[in-house]
Amino acid sequence: MKKITKEEAAKLQTKLGSSTVVRTAVVHLQVGEILLIEKGDWTQKKGPGQMLQRVTERTKQKYTCSALADGSGWLVERVG
Repeated sequence: MKKITKEEAAKLQTKLGSSTVVRTAVVHLQVGEILLIEKGDWTQKKGPGQMLQRVTERTKQKYTCSALADGSGWLVERVG
């Protein structure tokens, strides 16, 4: 445990409740940023599309999600 400055704290990503690491990263994306979600990062049976829809409904942030051609993950871009 250590003390940090307000500037250091502002750079850290915080999560709400029991959010996953992936969901926390998605919520903290800025417009135009792209996140690569690899299969190893995703623990659900289906892809991240449904999670992105829920985040969009709750935060009004808009995303696009594309599956990689080799099936190794997804690209998520924040568009609004």
